[in-house]
Amino acid sequence: MRVVDPYYPAYIAVLVENIGVRKAKMSFAPAFMLGILAGAFIAFGGMFCTLTVTGAEWGYRVFR
Repeated sequence: MRVVDPYYPAYIAVLVENIGVRKAKMSFAPAFMLGILAGAFIAFGGMFCTLTVTGAEWGYRVFR
């Protein structure tokens, strides 16, 4: 199945650049909170990966 992008690569590059500039101009408080949330999501992903790979269920017991 062929996937067609609705935007040209040059337009996507402009969109990404604009988002980057907006993030760079963000004040400290929102940037700090987004950093905290990003760390939390990474931690949840690591926890989910560990539970999935080891076959453990929710709990604090040692498996394997």
